[in-house]
Amino acid sequence: MGSSKLSITCVFVAMLVISCDLLSVEMGISVEAKPPPTCGPDCTDEFLKEDCNNYCLGLSYETGACILFRGMPSQNRCCCF
Repeated sequence: MGSSKLSITCVFVAMLVISCDLLSVEMGISVEAKPPPTCGPDCTDEFLKEDCNNYCLGLSYETGACILFRGMPSQNRCCCF
């Protein structure tokens, strides 16, 4: 009988900790949702690598790069990661 009360108490405490997010507040554990990678405008002579990176930073991405997509016609697109 004592072990069942202990088990119930442990489950209750675990649920309380999870629901109150005590781990993330006390221990500094955080999970940031990152947006999925996406590709935006074409990279051209006027819209260069640095412009692409600044464009992606403005959209809350870590970095941006011009990537060549081969096809008909091939395109150099600004992709954000």
